[in-house]
Amino acid sequence: MKFSVILSVFVLFVLGGCRIDYDLAGGEDDESIPDLYMEGISQIQTTGDGRALVVTADSASIFSEEGETIFGNLTFRDMGEDGSLQRLGSAGKVRLFNKNDADLEGGVRIESYVDDVRIDGDAFFWKDEDQLLSAPEDSVVTMVREGETEISGAGFQADFRLNEIQFDKGVRGELQLEE
Repeated sequence: MKFSVILSVFVLFVLGGCRIDYDLAGGEDDESIPDLYMEGISQIQTTGDGRALVVTADSASIFSEEGETIFGNLTFRDMGEDGSLQRLGSAGKVRLFNKNDADLEGGVRIESYVDDVRIDGDAFFWKDEDQLLSAPEDSVVTMVREGETEISGAGFQADFRLNEIQFDKGVRGELQLEE
């Protein structure tokens, strides 16, 4: 009994001296503090037709008021109805906005096994409503198709609704055309 009283007094003494120093974190209203922070996340989204999107990330910071989530070291796998891997992607940092638009940066790689295409670059912008993937104007992007065609250049833009890919400058590579 005496030990538990001493322990209780010690705990009260220690906890009484503890406080959260919001100044060190940038202040209570600092926008850089997320509403929710998670580590080691995995999320599976399924559709009615049997497809699944599997997203994993080392971390996720959710900023509700700003309507965005920031993922660290994100990977995604788009699975077909039969469980086959359709698309695979990874990025060091992904900023996802409420309308499913996203900024991707840090060793971005997107692979489509359906189209046998791989796209590599430092940074991309995704506009979900327009199904448009683009890179910063001077950022070099490399596209490899079917292991035979490899093109790199700046001013990259891919319109997935029209199935069109464009480079504006510094284009180099080897293009194999089907006959």
